[in-house]
Amino acid sequence: MANQLHLEIMQLAAFNEDGFDMYRVPGMIVTGNKVVLAYCDGRRQVSGQPLQTLFMFRSEDGGQNFSQRTALIEGVAGEQIHNPLMIAGRGAEVHFFWNLSYSRFFYRKSDDAGLTWGPIRELTGLFSGYQSEYPWNAGAYAPGHGIMLRSGRLLVPAWLSTGGSAHQPARFTCIYSDDNGNSWQRGHLLGDSDDGNVRNLTEGAIAELSNGQVAATLRHGNFLSHKRAFAVGDGGIAWGQPFFHEDLPDPICAGSLCRLDFKDNILLFSNCAWEDQKALAAIKNGSNIRWSTDARQNLTIRVSRDDGRTWSDGALLEKYGGYSDLAASPDGKNIFCFYESGWIDGSCILNRRLLLARFNLEWLEK
Repeated sequence: MANQLHLEIMQLAAFNEDGFDMYRVPGMIVTGNKVVLAYCDGRRQVSGQPLQTLFMFRSEDGGQNFSQRTALIEGVAGEQIHNPLMIAGRGAEVHFFWNLSYSRFFYRKSDDAGLTWGPIRELTGLFSGYQSEYPWNAGAYAPGHGIMLRSGRLLVPAWLSTGGSAHQPARFTCIYSDDNGNSWQRGHLLGDSDDGNVRNLTEGAIAELSNGQVAATLRHGNFLSHKRAFAVGDGGIAWGQPFFHEDLPDPICAGSLCRLDFKDNILLFSNCAWEDQKALAAIKNGSNIRWSTDARQNLTIRVSRDDGRTWSDGALLEKYGGYSDLAASPDGKNIFCFYESGWIDGSCILNRRLLLARFNLEWLEK
């Protein structure tokens, strides 16, 4: 008998709750020992200065119930603690990454699925090694999650910019470790496509393909092309030409990729599937806007069974969406999406709540 459809949604955080004005930038993983970790940043003002703290929610029963939030990294007023990213390693291992003020890169590891953490290591020196070929002055890990390849290689998506607070021009990259996080290496920088159409690549999500290559789905800076950008890389180190997937509308926002299994070659993809024609028309008429206030609509989750060459029509999860991140249980029976929901004062970049959806493939392909 076929599995029954199921979709369950719970709220993990909301604006003006527990001392913070807003919670944003969701990410999540499921560890090898089946612990579900969801994480985000909390934002507030202290004496007129912004303060951000990174939080985590933890579930030991497959995502049915979550613990009270715990602070991963406490913020300091006037500085930005941001872009939390984790990788599920072997068993209970978790690799955790975050940034300070778009200029410093940090890492620490847990051997017990996030109950305790090892010493903090700074990786800024590694990223400084890019300066000789790309003199960046702003950068960050891509929010969401990184991956462990079947080979054991750990891959962390990141981006660098020479435009400071404008975050463009920009290039995408991955750092990687072949010794379980003891040492880290720089991958190649992914620049603009040769024709200049796909350009200024920043926040990226990655997944391993059936042939061992790595796909990245990317936020970009061509505001006249509201299609999702992708690239394919050799082990996540050297990348081919970036390209637009013409069947995937995107308002230029973060999205997510997730490998469900290799047996049936199933990939999952989430993004706000909205082309924002209003902004396109305004830009063509000379406006300098980047997107409409309602651009982040129609958060949709799609399935591919051919390594991302084609995608299903998808299932609509949230009308008024934003950033999202996908994860799956090791047995593939449960899929999770941690996402921004609702808009404050009609602005899609100011979300009301963070929701976590738990569902199965049958619901997604209903």
